[in-house]
Amino acid sequence: MRDVEVRSRTGSLILRHDGPLDAVLAALCEAGLLEILPEEAPTFIDPIGTATARLAAADRYMTRVTLGRADLSGTAFAVLLIAGMFQVARGRILSPAVTLLGQAATIALLQHPQSRPNPRAHDAPPPPQTPAP
Repeated sequence: MRDVEVRSRTGSLILRHDGPLDAVLAALCEAGLLEILPEEAPTFIDPIGTATARLAAADRYMTRVTLGRADLSGTAFAVLLIAGMFQVARGRILSPAVTLLGQAATIALLQHPQSRPNPRAHDAPPPPQTPAP
């Protein structure tokens, strides 16, 4: 070891040495100043999967507690609908009310896809094709 510099502002030690680093690391470990941990493979973080699993667990819990009368999607729909109507009653229609009611409608359409409007339902039937002469 040639020199040791202490940097109190960063809590760092600067070690200047000659020779291989492994010898310096071994000496620091023996002195109890350094602990070298084995390298571990990085753990993949999946925030979407984690959130989905936790929401599914909350949904199962809510369904169990209410004996099947309510679930997380239905409760979220009701809360958004009530909050949206509250904003309409306060006269705040454009920003908060439309956003809340739109989110409620999204939940409703995701839960009941058969209730989605069919854009072709109101179209006139196609004209009959006449054979070419």
